Amino acid sequence: MTSVASKCRPSGTTLSRLGLGMLLLLWVLMAVWYVQTARHQNSVLNLSATAGGQYPYLVYASGLARNGQAPYLGDRNRMPLLPAMLSVFHDDDWETFVERAAWFSIVLSVLILIGIGGLAYASLPAWSATAFTIVAMSTVFIYKASFVQVELLYYGLLLVSWVLLCRVILRPSIAWAAAAGATLGLTFLAKASGAATLSAFLAASVVHLVLIIRPRRVTGENPADGTGGRGTDVLLSTVVVVFVSAAIAYPYLNHNRTRFGRYFYNVNSTFFMWCDSWSEAKAFADTYQISDRYPTDAPPERIPSPGNYWRRHSTQQIAQRAWNGLCALGHLAWHGPYAKYLLVVVVFCGAIGLKHHRQLRSIPLEGWIAALFCAMFFGGYLASYAWYAQIAYGDRFLISLFLPALFGAFWLCHRFDRPTRSARSLGRNFSGLSSLAIGITAAAVAEGVGVASKASVEPSETFIQFYYNESLELQRAGNLSEARRGFAGVVRLDPSVTAAHLNLGMIALAFGEFEEAVTSLSQAARLQPDDAEIQNSLGSALIQAGRVHEAIAAFRRATEASPTFAMAWYNLGGSYYQAGMTTEAESVRRRLETLDLSLAAQLAQLLSQ
Repeated sequence: MTSVASKCRPSGTTLSRLGLGMLLLLWVLMAVWYVQTARHQNSVLNLSATAGGQYPYLVYASGLARNGQAPYLGDRNRMPLLPAMLSVFHDDDWETFVERAAWFSIVLSVLILIGIGGLAYASLPAWSATAFTIVAMSTVFIYKASFVQVELLYYGLLLVSWVLLCRVILRPSIAWAAAAGATLGLTFLAKASGAATLSAFLAASVVHLVLIIRPRRVTGENPADGTGGRGTDVLLSTVVVVFVSAAIAYPYLNHNRTRFGRYFYNVNSTFFMWCDSWSEAKAFADTYQISDRYPTDAPPERIPSPGNYWRRHSTQQIAQRAWNGLCALGHLAWHGPYAKYLLVVVVFCGAIGLKHHRQLRSIPLEGWIAALFCAMFFGGYLASYAWYAQIAYGDRFLISLFLPALFGAFWLCHRFDRPTRSARSLGRNFSGLSSLAIGITAAAVAEGVGVASKASVEPSETFIQFYYNESLELQRAGNLSEARRGFAGVVRLDPSVTAAHLNLGMIALAFGEFEEAVTSLSQAARLQPDDAEIQNSLGSALIQAGRVHEAIAAFRRATEASPTFAMAWYNLGGSYYQAGMTTEAESVRRRLETLDLSLAAQLAQLLSQ
């Protein structure tokens, strides 16, 4: 096998001029659609730094730009590759930086699509490569195009790493091994879970070496028969993959050792995945500040670890967690926009594989080792994602396997498929799989122009909830300016989110902007008129805005909604006093004595002045 393309591309798949013209026109139209949809997404969904979970990456990039890589390498939750790229576009004006980062994300997503598309066209016949790339574009990339997230970068790097490692297994080569190692190192720096790919490759390589060397020991074969050379090639290629990937990742790993006392340290894989829930993981992180140091002050039995988890849980509980996670992943895949395409190609692959099952007998050892690597790759990631589903639920992990799975399914189809009839208008030889690829391309284009165009710019309930939660975290951390932008974005997307209006009002109160506070809190009160807390907050804003009688009405509504709400009674009494309604204020004081003596005493002191 001289190249990936020569091994997997069937003969006679060259496009005619008409077919090539159709393909070029299709790509021009899809490129225009993608960029325009991404721009629209940026303007209607990406409303602040807390939208889409991008704020931590922006802060990370800002820290790198201001402090340099050595003193600032992040929180050991997110990896440094994307923030390092973003730091190039840093600006001291935060809003300018956020806007630049969004446009960088769009451009980066286009470049990644070009990269994986080029890989597909180098490895698959034209229509299959087209189907693969357009499916990736319309079911994965368009939904994340304008957001500063690492997922798209990771998906692209993981796919390329997987393909190159398969190439190294099928035909060991120092040059391909160096390319695979470099891509694998970058994949790890994009997302720490990329290290699992290297583990699967190493395991497959060990099996490969054992199966090559063992016959020589048993039968006494002569190294001149080629087995010795094959073993050397496998060993050298494996060493090169490990060395190059380790060299690229070493600065980060060495900083881990210096700062945390160990080369491999990531809060997710080290601690979080051994907790039973996100609340447990977050409580541990907040208590021991694990992003800054290893928790040496924590009792050993309280540190989440495989050993502690095994001791606290029965075998049945562990199996149940794994099963629940797999069911959750299956539910996500079934309802996702991408799974149907993979299912169609896999079914077709299975059908033609059964038809040509005799070809399985001619698969060389390298082919079986590649299959073993793929089984460990997909199986290992699925198992870890299923386990982690109890901590973080979502399909962003699962999608990372979609592109390799779809690529591999197309590749296997073409290993079995043979052209069956001629179609000069599209190509010199036209096969059943070509028909399938064109059908998938048409479906993916239709989905992109129709469903994806709409869904990628319409906020889902999950998106809004996550957007709100990110803004709430910043409010609790004291970053009121950014939290305010976040809540403002939430209410633009969904004006019915009462809590966002309430928090906007409270932040305006903290800034002394009383009329703005009244506006936001009035909207929250209209949405939930019987909420005593909201009415009490609105009354406080009205008092500070000098609108005493309106404040009295708000405080009265609060006490009517919750007759035992002592603070609302206190505020009502104070408002009566400020309005010169002393009789009413005294009546409130007497009522308050039955609820809270301390507040009653404070109100009595106010009335005596």
